[in-house]
Amino acid sequence: MKRYLVLILLVSLGSVFLSGCLGGGSGQTGVYQISGQITRDDGRGIPGVVLTIQGKAQSTKTVTTDEEGKWTTSVSGAVSVTPQRIGVDFVPKVRNVTKESSKDVNFQGKTSMIVGRVVIEGQEPDRPITLGLEGIRIIDGVYHYADEDEFIETDALGHFAIAPEDYAHLDYVRVKARSKDSYDPELVNEMGLISWFNVEHVPIEARFLPDIDLYGYGFSLITPESGETVSFPYLGEISTYDRDVDLYYKLYFYAADGTYLGYSAMSFLDETYDFDGRLQTGGVLDRLAVWYIAGFFEQDDISISVNSYGNVVACEEEELTALQSSSQTFDSNAR
Repeated sequence: MKRYLVLILLVSLGSVFLSGCLGGGSGQTGVYQISGQITRDDGRGIPGVVLTIQGKAQSTKTVTTDEEGKWTTSVSGAVSVTPQRIGVDFVPKVRNVTKESSKDVNFQGKTSMIVGRVVIEGQEPDRPITLGLEGIRIIDGVYHYADEDEFIETDALGHFAIAPEDYAHLDYVRVKARSKDSYDPELVNEMGLISWFNVEHVPIEARFLPDIDLYGYGFSLITPESGETVSFPYLGEISTYDRDVDLYYKLYFYAADGTYLGYSAMSFLDETYDFDGRLQTGGVLDRLAVWYIAGFFEQDDISISVNSYGNVVACEEEELTALQSSSQTFDSNAR
């Protein structure tokens, strides 16, 4: 009889041990999944939020929210979850989670700043990124742009925050990311980065900005090629910006000395364009210039422009006589 009692006791102890190892019982031990979403006041997800997860049964780990602000990871035992992103406050600040409360571990993010992040093909960069801030004022209905940019740097994850009170004297600010300010030319080519990514005319008020993605998505000016001499009308070709956005394209030009000459008067939507030489200022392109292609689209109610690398192109002046006779001289300071 005693042997039977000992056997039953051993079996019971073994069952308890296995139950604990497999996460049964109280739910405080064993591996399980937790998940949630971090959103703004309007319900849209906040990407790039880093959540730190700590617990006695596991080492500290981090996980980052995706494009929709969602996240998921596996944990052991009871844990605390703390979200963090520069310029953003979270409600609640921390959540304590067990297996029974592992779903819908959600937070809401609020900001009193202009916050954004730089990514490369949707992923965090491998270094801090340099950004230019161009001040814009509207005087008597005319836009005036600052002569020089102010420069800031993101953190190591590509995040940045701008205090609106520091720019209260402006109407807007343009946030500009140029790949070559942060990467050497060889690495720019190897990584397939774009030349410029601009967040245009950002109001001086607290808001979340769209991600600045420095990946090129195949965007480039194919023709005219560098060293080519063109006459107008000119039939050219681009490699389009391969993202799921609705955009249009324009050509823009700089003189050899770096003077800005203006945009093409025409815009286009596809891989080919037929450029007649006219600029948006009413003038005509009549000199050696660096040609660029720019794409424009809207994201989160903010205008975005992306810009290719340039090709140095000459013009046959004799082809422009008829155009010049009916056009004004272009303004090299146009924006």
